[in-house]
Amino acid sequence: GQGTMQKSERADIKRSYKQSAPPMGVYQILSKANGKIYVAASRNLEGERNSRLFQLKMGAIVFSRELQKDLERYGAANFEFSVLAVLEPQEPGTSVERALADLELQWLEKLRPFGERGYHNARAFKRNAERRAVSGVVL
Repeated sequence: GQGTMQKSERADIKRSYKQSAPPMGVYQILSKANGKIYVAASRNLEGERNSRLFQLKMGAIVFSRELQKDLERYGAANFEFSVLAVLEPQEPGTSVERALADLELQWLEKLRPFGERGYHNARAFKRNAERRAVSGVVL
């Protein structure tokens, strides 16, 4: 009947919206020279990849002084961008920002990119993790 037609049309619209929204998630930039990593979340992984690879090529990394130093030392060819996790499409009413922040925190916990292992500050990470715990977010 006509009712089912409308239902499947709605499903199609929802599906195409989910497909057209750029994939969001968590990525890393790896220094192949020393194994250090930079981990971050993005609302648009493809755009992020293009932008970060361009910054590496131009030799201008503004988001991490340490990474900038290694870039000058080893050159852009020694860095690799990869996607660690893609955020599942969220239910309406769910905060995408919060879901992304949680996903990023999970990967930081898992990979611990501090000190010799990466370009993150362990103290800042601890502060953020504690702040999230206080706001009642389950990791």
